[in-house]
Amino acid sequence: MNDKQMNIAILCQYPFPIGYSGTNRIISYSRGLVELGNSVTVYVLHPTESRRKVFNEDYKGEYLGIKYQYPFRQTIKKERSVFKSREILGVFKTLIDLRSRHKRNKYDWVFISNDNHILYPIMSFFIKTFLRGSKVLFITDEYPEPIRSAGRELPNYRKQLFVFGFYFTDAIITMTNTLDKYYGTIYKKDSRLIVPMTVETNRFDSYSPVKYKDYIAYVGNLEISKDGVDILIEAFSKVNKSINNCKLILFGEAIEADLAVLKKLTFDLGLKDKVVFAGKVERAKIPDFLGNAKALVLARGNSARAEGGFPTKLGEYLSTGKPVVVTDVGEIGKYLKDRDSAFIAEPDNVDSFAAKMLEVFDDYERALVVGDKGKIIAKEAFDYLVQSRRIDNFLKNIRNI
Repeated sequence: MNDKQMNIAILCQYPFPIGYSGTNRIISYSRGLVELGNSVTVYVLHPTESRRKVFNEDYKGEYLGIKYQYPFRQTIKKERSVFKSREILGVFKTLIDLRSRHKRNKYDWVFISNDNHILYPIMSFFIKTFLRGSKVLFITDEYPEPIRSAGRELPNYRKQLFVFGFYFTDAIITMTNTLDKYYGTIYKKDSRLIVPMTVETNRFDSYSPVKYKDYIAYVGNLEISKDGVDILIEAFSKVNKSINNCKLILFGEAIEADLAVLKKLTFDLGLKDKVVFAGKVERAKIPDFLGNAKALVLARGNSARAEGGFPTKLGEYLSTGKPVVVTDVGEIGKYLKDRDSAFIAEPDNVDSFAAKMLEVFDDYERALVVGDKGKIIAKEAFDYLVQSRRIDNFLKNIRNI
């Protein structure tokens, strides 16, 4: 490695290279770091794939120049694991493998993309103790539990575990100003950077036809508490007859309980033939399904999760140049303006979201102009290479201190 290159390891629990938003975020900034001349290896801490539906079959490989590896020469997790022993063993095997590789080719930085209050201190301590010369980076895009799911304050014992883990931490990257302010109360050093949602905008410069015609699209996790898919369906029920008979296509998966609720809601609203549950989409096909849609929608409600994070899918939506209807939560309003770069509705308000959907189709040519402005903002503010350059400079400045 010369002075302009870095050898970087990323520890995470997300499926790789096919997954959801956490996976895509790692891919986007890692791809940028690789294109800037660095070496990046993603270590998945434990098997991630269900036997019922396997997306990642290779336990090691390379994707877009990013090397990756699972700990047990397999990606499929055991359906029944006593006390999650497989997951715990995976963490320790990963750390041992990391140390062995570090001896052969020193890691300049180890990113920990995991905010588990027990695992983070263990991993940061191990790295600083056994990977001499490596620096530790904590990178996160959400509040820790239980804040992000239940809205409750972090218990003091968990906070103290983070304090211990942060003692061995050289830098922090968060996704929003809100998260930076929160973690700044625990991590007292100045070596912090805010990197908003990152997206590979060039993936959306062209796309192929798909089997659906005249549709509005949502892509993501169908978990009701996260993205307000129930509100989206209710809003669609109010406008579906007025928007050129478009269907609403929901790309993504949910736990069985949430999926049952959403399907019942669709049936009760008489939308059985108008709302399609299309299932999970392969990463390579996402540009096709988004780019062929008439409009793209995200009805995320007000929550601690929305306050701290920033939806990766919004960057993908904007990159298509199609009209985007989104709610005013978190820091979305910092980047987008209503009727200028997106159509912005009040959160948790079915009528408001329905009204914004109608605005799109009442003057669709104007809506496309708004979509084009959103695409420009995506390229200027969220493009993976723009943000990866900031990360690259940040890391090198700290490394040289």
